[in-house]
Amino acid sequence: MLNALQDNRQDTKLPQKSKLETSLADTISRLADVKTIGHIVRDVIECSGIHTGLAESDVEQAENTLSLNLNPPIEIRAEKPEDMLTSSESFEALVNRIPTQMDDEKSFLSHAESCVFGSLSEAFASACQSPEDLDKFCNLPVLRKPFALNEPFFFSFFIRIWCGPSVQAVRAAAITVILNYLREQQHIPNMQMLLPYIIYALADPSNAVRNAAAQLTLALDQSCSRIALQSMPNRDQETLGQDQFYGQGKESKRVSWLAEEEVASLIGKILVPNLEECRLDAAQIHLHVTACLKKGAVSKGSKQHGSGLKTSLRLSVFTTLCHHIVSTPLYRVKARLLPIVTRVGSVGNTSCSKLMMPLLDKTWSEGQRRLEKICERQQIDVLQFASCLMEIVSPIDKDSIKFLQNISISCDPSSAIFVKTCFQRLCTIWSDLKHQSQADFANTMLEIAFPTTSDNKDFKQTEAASTLQK
Repeated sequence: MLNALQDNRQDTKLPQKSKLETSLADTISRLADVKTIGHIVRDVIECSGIHTGLAESDVEQAENTLSLNLNPPIEIRAEKPEDMLTSSESFEALVNRIPTQMDDEKSFLSHAESCVFGSLSEAFASACQSPEDLDKFCNLPVLRKPFALNEPFFFSFFIRIWCGPSVQAVRAAAITVILNYLREQQHIPNMQMLLPYIIYALADPSNAVRNAAAQLTLALDQSCSRIALQSMPNRDQETLGQDQFYGQGKESKRVSWLAEEEVASLIGKILVPNLEECRLDAAQIHLHVTACLKKGAVSKGSKQHGSGLKTSLRLSVFTTLCHHIVSTPLYRVKARLLPIVTRVGSVGNTSCSKLMMPLLDKTWSEGQRRLEKICERQQIDVLQFASCLMEIVSPIDKDSIKFLQNISISCDPSSAIFVKTCFQRLCTIWSDLKHQSQADFANTMLEIAFPTTSDNKDFKQTEAASTLQK
């Protein structure tokens, strides 16, 4: 099938995108998502001439042709066909399916289910094929564009799109919509709510998405300069979505928002200096932000080093980033941004473990089955995400050690993934544990591996025995 698709693409006598090509691409895309054989299909794709040896622009062209992300980030599974492929319905038909009556939604990033997001996202994917349709879509009354500078509803929709499983063209288009909107405004409020999601986009595997994110970063940098000239001394502008961005509950109130000067410094001193490198390489944003937040750390090729930033600024940015990771309902964002804060570890006397333990506690209390459902819905590998979460655990933090102890003695067989990643993390941090903690854990592992009764669970015995051998 891949050979037929490739031969069809190379046949200059055929139209650029024939019905045969579309049909083959659709079939390959659907096969790639079948649980039993999907990984085999994707391996074949990567080994074929469609992917190997092509330039990045050619890879993105192949992604569009196949309606398949050929190079997804390691922590996020490939997109499902129903999320990626353009609907066969017309744009007008998709718009007519959007509910006219909706709940009192303030943000698409609230933790409540949206009754309109699904139909809106389908219509947006269709609209991206035509500038006229895209303009019509952005001006749909349901998106409340006239109120975009007063509430987070309009912006949050496009954030959720570019942080979701759509194809790269749709993700890039979502960022471009926000970019064009901000360029049309003479006066805009404090837009710091976009920053964690811009960092997410700068780590996107698609060059087109990273380019759009870089342009948006520069636009915000210019906006900060204008705000600085217009603002009264010692008077911060209101932050858009401050009390509604993650809903009207505690999730929005948990976030500590940056002061106006701190927002300008985050953009101008941390993001902008290495923006070109970030556009060229998806790994650069993680390395650069981590280096800037760690005291004295320097990323390769960095023009602004962490040692050149005040501790107060680094602490504010670090704290805010942690709070957004805890509060966001988008687990793709959590998965991509978590490595930044866990590698930083701490700023001053504030540790990542202290700031991020609420996320770990909440995930554990809700149970593995709920996490599996969320990861399935948002298309994330649950084991990789759980391992990423366990990086929060610090060998010198008492609450972290207690958390590991609680999981290690848990007898719930439905928590196998938590137990497995718990023991893996224990092996990683073992040499940094205090002697008393090592002794306590060793005794616990022995009791689990060699139980005196039959009450212990087999899956835990295996993991405990494996941990003792390492």
